[in-house]
Amino acid sequence: MLAVQFAWNDACVDHGCSEGTFPEIFTATLESAAFIEKNKNKLIQFALSMIPPDCKTATDVNTVVEAMKSGMSWQ
Repeated sequence: MLAVQFAWNDACVDHGCSEGTFPEIFTATLESAAFIEKNKNKLIQFALSMIPPDCKTATDVNTVVEAMKSGMSWQ
């Protein structure tokens, strides 16, 4: 996916090709896929598939998804 490649290149300049690159890849993937997919859960899962499953971003996103599934609010 082109958005992933551009996000990786940009993040490496800004964040040094480390853990900080994964939030940018996640966000770029989610935003670009939102042009064709409207289901938020599918969007999140697709964006998660573009980053390592054990990175901090994936862990945090999965924590929020599980909290939402259990009925917790963002607060």
